[in-house]
Amino acid sequence: MSVRTKRNKETKIRLHEVLSIFPIGKTTFYAGIKSGIYPKGTPLTGNRAVGWKLSDIEKIARDGVVDGGEK
Repeated sequence: MSVRTKRNKETKIRLHEVLSIFPIGKTTFYAGIKSGIYPKGTPLTGNRAVGWKLSDIEKIARDGVVDGGEK
């Protein structure tokens, strides 16, 4: 089993992985963060890389909040 398949709920995922879950673009996602629809990312290594908790993203996907916040 590869490292990428060994994910738990605390796993951080990068933006391209988040956007593969939600059918939206980067601009819409960042607008959703600003308006409180999506969670803010947390810094990973260094000062430029950002990740989102897999459990937070899965919860939003499960609750049906996609496409700019419409359910």
